[in-house]
Amino acid sequence: KHGSPTSAELAAKLPANQAALRAFLIKDANADDAKAAAFARRSRPHAAPYVDTRTSNGKVFDQAIDYLYMPLVPSAQRSAMFKLLAATPGVQVRPHARDSLGRPAIMLRNSDGPVYGTTTVFEDPATTRPLEEDFAGVSFTGKDVFKSITFTNTRPADPYRHN
Repeated sequence: KHGSPTSAELAAKLPANQAALRAFLIKDANADDAKAAAFARRSRPHAAPYVDTRTSNGKVFDQAIDYLYMPLVPSAQRSAMFKLLAATPGVQVRPHARDSLGRPAIMLRNSDGPVYGTTTVFEDPATTRPLEEDFAGVSFTGKDVFKSITFTNTRPADPYRHN
């Protein structure tokens, strides 16, 4: 089995109801935190324990963005995530924004304290695919800009073959 869940698996896993989806995303974030804490204990047994200081709203934002990056999340769940983000305190949603390349976008922004900083995500309004992510915290700043990728299952001619 491949590493990515199928659309059917995601439909079965992700609630389309906002209240249930919020609870699921927080539980999912807490499970990820437990894995991170266990890894930190194994790799650095004498270091201070890992503590996640994100708010529940920050966890909802982070997990929803991670799922929105998955192209196989069904439309009902994608729609529920956008609605949940719009209703989440502290999350800013601008449906008629533009990313740094000038492309039309839905802007989603969350500030979750000085440690986690501010994350701004731009999604394509037609496809909801990610266009850009900007992040800034106390000790980090960065930007990821996503451009279109196309592929084919036909193999090109061998450019290294000598005739």
